[in-house]
Amino acid sequence: MDTIMDSLAGLDNFAVYFGLSIVFLFVFKLVYALVTPHDEWKLVKEEKNVAAAIGFGGAIVGLSLIHISEPTRPY
Repeated sequence: MDTIMDSLAGLDNFAVYFGLSIVFLFVFKLVYALVTPHDEWKLVKEEKNVAAAIGFGGAIVGLSLIHISEPTRPY
């Protein structure tokens, strides 16, 4: 039983970090949509613009890489 409890010891920190990462990703999506001169969702969803989808996806991946590397950074 102690092994299971030791395994779950960091679950609360992980849940907080994961939740905040999702919130930051959503905020980034909103800010990205506001600062670009085109309606990204219209281009991707309605017009099936592959270039807009790749650009938006690349921005999301770039932000995600920042979130992935942050917990491993030494202080």
